[in-house]
Amino acid sequence: MNIPDNILETVWKIYSVVAKKKLTMGRSINGFIAASLYAAIRVHDFPRLLDEICQNNLVPRRTVHRSLGMIVREVLPELKLKYQPITAESLIFVLEMS
Repeated sequence: MNIPDNILETVWKIYSVVAKKKLTMGRSINGFIAASLYAAIRVHDFPRLLDEICQNNLVPRRTVHRSLGMIVREVLPELKLKYQPITAESLIFVLEMS
């Protein structure tokens, strides 16, 4: 997927807080890892789709979406990170590159 190192560091920070808060209890760890990756991608405004993350991690979209909601509500404010909405311009650029 060619994810830059700074985004991977953010994924690690997000997932560390998830584990520390024990949000994974009774839930899919793979779902939280994929959701942490997608949240970090959105924080850094890196153009990737949720479906792309789900396909590469073999995790159902519903599982990732639920985990992502918990991360956005409970983890990102603690880390003082802002979840950026996806823009059409960034997606058009990605489609032109592929």
